[in-house]
Amino acid sequence: MKRFLLLLLTGWTLLIPAGELRVVSLAPNLTECIFLLGAEQLLVGRSGYCNYPSEAKKLPVVGGFGRPYSEALAAVRPTLVVMEKMFDPGVLKQLKQLGIPYRELPARSLNDYLENLETLGKLLNIPQKAASVVTEQRSRLEEFRRQASEIPYDRRPRVLVLLSASPLMAAGQGSFLHEVIELAGGRNAAESVSGDYFILSAEQLLLWQPELILLPGFTPEQLKRLEGQPVWEELKAKKIIRVDSTIDPDLLLRLGPRSFDAIEAIRRRL
Repeated sequence: MKRFLLLLLTGWTLLIPAGELRVVSLAPNLTECIFLLGAEQLLVGRSGYCNYPSEAKKLPVVGGFGRPYSEALAAVRPTLVVMEKMFDPGVLKQLKQLGIPYRELPARSLNDYLENLETLGKLLNIPQKAASVVTEQRSRLEEFRRQASEIPYDRRPRVLVLLSASPLMAAGQGSFLHEVIELAGGRNAAESVSGDYFILSAEQLLLWQPELILLPGFTPEQLKRLEGQPVWEELKAKKIIRVDSTIDPDLLLRLGPRSFDAIEAIRRRL
């Protein structure tokens, strides 16, 4: 007698024969989570951004970030699509029209990351494996918190993560990058902004006077454009600013297994 999995997904109630799960990930961080859980054999498709670990690149590309390519997606016959929580109703409508169950997972905090591992464990029918991985990951997180708690607030360097040069876009207190900075022993220069990502003015940048500005994924052209802005000359005149565009954007901007590597990378720069 076949075993069945009962999946309750955003209005879907499905009975899928165990062992017949065919999963597509449209988010790089979730692809990395599935590999961490040792369930990569269930993956039948990925987004074009899912490039880690290297084995993931062997999977067919069936979409962009959170955006499926209808024909390519249908061709791999998925029983489940996982992606970050989207704010484009058109994407969800597209999946419903294709008759493919989906699950959106949040990406706003390190706690979301741990909960996503647990959720994936249930969806992929490996809850015990997921529980073991979560325990190990939570232990690492608590150790980072312990180490960070030993650094007085007034001794923490002010760090700003810029995601765009024109307009200037930064990560505020509502983003997981805020946590990453704090756990690395820094202080988010944009901690007064409650939102996640926002456009800031040159006046704000001067007021905050960050001691380290991280520019993940900035090209030489973008860096040149940024340094050409008048505010940059004023910051340089204060002689307290360091700029780093060498940090791996995949480490820093993906909420997943390598977020702890991002913490270590920032810690080294501090």
